Amino acid sequence: MHYFSNACWGLGQWSICSGLIFIALGILVSPDIENLWIKGVLAGLSTGMAVMEGFDVGAILSIYVAVFCGFPVPVTESDPAKGGGKRSMWGRCWW
Repeated sequence: MHYFSNACWGLGQWSICSGLIFIALGILVSPDIENLWIKGVLAGLSTGMAVMEGFDVGAILSIYVAVFCGFPVPVTESDPAKGGGKRSMWGRCWW
């Protein structure tokens, strides 16, 4: 998607929407925010603003955020002896 070209044709909300989605993805992977609840709230607010700003494009891109949230669980190595068996079992059921 060419953001500058879309903005020149009067579709600047697509650029804003994509930027808000990138902010949400950046918040989710940020090591600076350690609390998962805060990450979820901030990413949810950013995704919600993207949906309100971009309408149909925001709804489509919000699916990417939802898939990105579920992706680390199946690929995370966990040791059942340390109590990580539920995450790995959930990951196997998911895929």
